[in-house]
Amino acid sequence: MHKVVFGVVLMAALMMYVRHQFNSVIRQATGKPQPGFRTAPQESRRKCIMCGGSGRSVQFNFATPNRSAVSQPCPTCHGTGWVDNPRTW
Repeated sequence: MHKVVFGVVLMAALMMYVRHQFNSVIRQATGKPQPGFRTAPQESRRKCIMCGGSGRSVQFNFATPNRSAVSQPCPTCHGTGWVDNPRTW
């Protein structure tokens, strides 16, 4: 009998823990973002679609037999990874 009670208490505690973790993750995912270490305000900026926000673009040279890749600063975002959004008034 005591094994059954212990099992029920253990299952109830496990369910409460999983529910708490689920609610915590949902609250973080849907809540207001917390301020972090930002280099510049990002409200009027968006990630560069050419480099994916890394600031470096990769160019493949298909003319050479070894097909080497060359990484250089992205010409669209000038190596920052962010592009200013145009203001719409």
